[in-house]
Amino acid sequence: MTQSVGKQLEDRGWLQGSIIEKNHSLPLIFTGTCIDVDPNELAALDFVLIIATQSCNIANANVNTVQLAVAYHIDSRDRNKEFNKHPRELDTRYNSLVESQDGDGDGNNSVALLEHSVRINILEKIFIPKEMLLGIPRNEDLTFHEYDKSSFVDWLGSHYTKPALPTQFNDMIAAVRKKKSKPSRKKEKALVGDFLGVYVNIHPDRDLKENEQYKVQMLGLVDPMADLAEAQGCLDNYATILSAAGMNVVASAKHSTKISVAVLQDFKRLYLDELSYSEESDAPPDVRPGIY
Repeated sequence: MTQSVGKQLEDRGWLQGSIIEKNHSLPLIFTGTCIDVDPNELAALDFVLIIATQSCNIANANVNTVQLAVAYHIDSRDRNKEFNKHPRELDTRYNSLVESQDGDGDGNNSVALLEHSVRINILEKIFIPKEMLLGIPRNEDLTFHEYDKSSFVDWLGSHYTKPALPTQFNDMIAAVRKKKSKPSRKKEKALVGDFLGVYVNIHPDRDLKENEQYKVQMLGLVDPMADLAEAQGCLDNYATILSAAGMNVVASAKHSTKISVAVLQDFKRLYLDELSYSEESDAPPDVRPGIY
């Protein structure tokens, strides 16, 4: 009995997060359906493709296409675009194993692990018939670290879920930031790079009525090895923006391992450097990040 295409792909290890080298990607970009991607321009750049379709849908016989994300190689990652901090772009990394011959002449080879930085735009998508993957050898030496893969998967999902941050809440912050100098705004943006994510619990979670005030719990998550006192100082500085907007703010920095999923479910991600008040640009779409 012939296996379905999905089952064959599953057996060959094609899963969400699988990476396709450029030389195998070229036939896909010229044959597939490209959204916000020009195949000719893309072919001249340094990139890989990453499978964005969920693993269960790759195996599902009723799903005929696979979505691919374009990952452009970059020299260094922007902290403000790592770990889902930016709604439209993600800076992440993947690893490759490279074999090289030792210089001692004994014929033995050594294997080196190389790290590659990439940038992905949420709007750039390529759709292909999934049977096309059957003609491509999967390179098992190209892999995501599990943490980076989880971040990538959650970032993808966040594009389809909107946070219910009240319009008035955003407008009040925008009014404060417009009064600040550009160097001051850049300093605030640099602060967010120290956090894996900044979240808020807002009450009332709607536009204000007369004589009401927003009460905001602000939660900043940092790496388990980060200096918590230093992080708290950064978050307090960050919280002054909301305080200056007339909000009652309580800010707390925590190591990410100390906060449960149940706690985070009451919070929404705050893109303080991007949402609603980014200078010299239109506001990006509201998106809520996944929890990683």
